[in-house]
Amino acid sequence: MSRARETARAIARKFATDNPYQVAEQLEFKVKIKDLPSSVRGFTTAIFGIRFLVINNALDATFAKFVCAHELGHAILHPDCDYFEIKDTLFPIGKYEREAEEFAISFLSSFSAPEYGEPLERFYRRIGIPVAGGI
Repeated sequence: MSRARETARAIARKFATDNPYQVAEQLEFKVKIKDLPSSVRGFTTAIFGIRFLVINNALDATFAKFVCAHELGHAILHPDCDYFEIKDTLFPIGKYEREAEEFAISFLSSFSAPEYGEPLERFYRRIGIPVAGGI
């Protein structure tokens, strides 16, 4: 299991929730919902030692929760860096973005499992994880 997956599952177990907003609050990260350019889904940054997870207010609640989990992954896995999630770029996804995606998916699915015979895409939709084309 990857470091991102292990960390996500450990965090969910520690706080007994797969709600990224609650975990962010417990870890004293400030979550802000802001008007951002449409190409920016969210980002994490630190200002005077305070970590912020900033989410685009144009996202629906389900997608915003996923972005919050993604940015929480950055804040936990890559604490010394600032990250922007920009959609529709021509550049391949980098290591840190892949790790944040793995973290978000593992975190949000920590207390759920696919039903017998359930396709992974349907499972993801059922628990609020965007599937290909939505990420």
